[in-house]
Amino acid sequence: MSENIISIDAETNGLWGQPFAVALVKYNTSGVEIDRATFRCPINGTIDPWVAENVIPSIDGITKTNESYESMMQDIGRWWTENKEGATALWHMGHIVESHLFRELHRVGVIGDWDAPYTPIELSEHLRYQGYAPDSPDTYVNENNLAIPSISGGTHNPLYDAIVAAKVYFDLKSK
Repeated sequence: MSENIISIDAETNGLWGQPFAVALVKYNTSGVEIDRATFRCPINGTIDPWVAENVIPSIDGITKTNESYESMMQDIGRWWTENKEGATALWHMGHIVESHLFRELHRVGVIGDWDAPYTPIELSEHLRYQGYAPDSPDTYVNENNLAIPSISGGTHNPLYDAIVAAKVYFDLKSK
């Protein structure tokens, strides 16, 4: 069993695009937050229309921490490397977006061949087994009266999404 859980959420320029806003929140196995980091950089290229309508308004409150994609990836890779020991990654539906983040971290040379999470926890799978649609952590939060801190933008703000994923995971685990 891991000592910690790192809940990760990335917002990308389209489902298959480059990450431009990423949050990582580290918890102990009791669900107590230990550390967090949020990163944002300018979007390279034309902004995907769905992202422009649904994500950009949600991340308005996140300051751009990096002036380039490469420097953001460097900072994310450094944070991950410093915090990954003894931790299991948790993501909501990471099979496309968050797994791409780790492929990109490797491609740009900030993590090595053995540094990505091997067995991440896919929250959508746990939700499905509990009778929820795989993409319904907010429904789970509402139906189970989970306390979520107020975070500017709500859904599609990566910090909000990472915290919601963790709250739902720890609640499911306690049942």
